[in-house]
Amino acid sequence: MADKKFPDDFTQANTVSADSVVLVVNYDLAGNPTTCATTVGGVFANVNSVSANTIAIFSSLTPNTSSDAVSGGLVWFDANYLYVSVANNAIKRVALESF
Repeated sequence: MADKKFPDDFTQANTVSADSVVLVVNYDLAGNPTTCATTVGGVFANVNSVSANTIAIFSSLTPNTSSDAVSGGLVWFDANYLYVSVANNAIKRVALESF
């Protein structure tokens, strides 16, 4: 069996195309990762435009409390709020409204 590779073990690509394969890591509220391999085109298939000023979050999730056991730096959304874990086990939210 091949050795496991971690993100730091991969070589940075200088150029990518829609057919380039990428590893996607998704973390649940407990910080447990799930991974899948897809193409760059597959990751951005539902995004109209991508730039340095754009972030795409493809699945919604509502944390149970503001102190759920999570790692800092995660982002979620639901129909009413955007949630950000600002530190381990510390979630803040901002209300969404039409403009």
